[in-house]
Amino acid sequence: TLNPSGYRKISIPNIIQITRRNAESMLRAVGFDVGKIIYRNNIGKDMVLEIRYQGKAIAPGSVLPKTTKIDLILGNGIR
Repeated sequence: TLNPSGYRKISIPNIIQITRRNAESMLRAVGFDVGKIIYRNNIGKDMVLEIRYQGKAIAPGSVLPKTTKIDLILGNGIR
């Protein structure tokens, strides 16, 4: 029996400028978990503005281990 030391790495889908609901389902579909949700002043309510991992901004396409918690920065609808 083989016991891998960690989860296999998968790339983050491009969820920038997508609604929170769609972004969360896309992340869960590929194997990530959604961490903290942070709101920032932006006209797009519940639109994903930024993706973060361990407090650092990351770009779509970055490769992280499966089941990693990814934080989302969303707009709150205020200009």
